[in-house]
Amino acid sequence: MPLSAEQEWMLTAYGLIALADRVLTGNEAARVLGYAKGHLEGEEEFIWMDRLTDLNALQDHFATLSTPDGDARVILEQLWSIALVDGEASMAEVKMLERIGRKLGVKGPDISRWRKDWTNRVIENGDFTARLMAILIPREDGEPSSEDRAYYEQLIDGLPINLGRRKKLLRMLDRPPSFDSIKADFTKLDDERRGEIVGAIGRQLRRSVHRERGAALLRELAAAGGLGDDDVDAALAAKSGS
Repeated sequence: MPLSAEQEWMLTAYGLIALADRVLTGNEAARVLGYAKGHLEGEEEFIWMDRLTDLNALQDHFATLSTPDGDARVILEQLWSIALVDGEASMAEVKMLERIGRKLGVKGPDISRWRKDWTNRVIENGDFTARLMAILIPREDGEPSSEDRAYYEQLIDGLPINLGRRKKLLRMLDRPPSFDSIKADFTKLDDERRGEIVGAIGRQLRRSVHRERGAALLRELAAAGGLGDDDVDAALAAKSGS
């Protein structure tokens, strides 16, 4: 099945964000191509593979596409997630988001305010996830296994945070926080943020070999914030990347 007009616009915009700094990382490529999974076949797939490695070609193609309908803020938030997938976003990615936003009729100050809010939320989601995973990982003779250490380091490496914060979170693997401290911070948030954080932790647990133990902790955390088992079940069952 060929791409719809909306899918073609989104795929092109995703590619523009990913290639804005002229460097397409593995994680970025996986996210961009994952968006079109199941829709690119035969010659069309080869055309897009070439296009998604050529910023000039993408820009030329983007200029020919009609702007899709829909909530511009939602669209831009989806695009900004590509910039954050490998850590801190570059200025080139910021400028590309603003350019795309103007095509959607959004003013620069609004994009800047939204972008900071989205980034802060992603950081906070990652912070809670890292803290819970740090206490979840089992330790033999006080030490996590090499596999768990590599898994945790990869988790931290994917967060859009500066080096100082990254080092602080990495140290938690050897000196994990208390679960009570996580619950105390969680209960200070509003209902929307609690739901988002449960979803973020659920996404990480779906990829963890400690999912069963983690699900029990997540249920306790959710309950502390007034969320139920249904919320946790939904977070653990949702498709990866959702």
